[in-house]
Amino acid sequence: MIGDVAKTRETAEKLVSLTTSHGFPSYKELGLMMRGWAMSVENLAAGIDEMEAGFEQFRSTAGPLVTTYHAILPQPGFRVGSGYRG
Repeated sequence: MIGDVAKTRETAEKLVSLTTSHGFPSYKELGLMMRGWAMSVENLAAGIDEMEAGFEQFRSTAGPLVTTYHAILPQPGFRVGSGYRG
């Protein structure tokens, strides 16, 4: 799929459809970003708008989880094998 605009768009459309119907918003946003990339080949402005919409929606759903995960990870008490139990 790397560099294959048509396949990326097809996969993104499937991802957006499935995740919308099954309620997985974080993956829907990834699909929007992928679809935006594919769209940008034909219409740069529309593709960028789609990618930005996907990023913005991702930040409101999975973004806080990812940010929290990465914020906690460096803490000494959460390192694997540290023996920390609270």
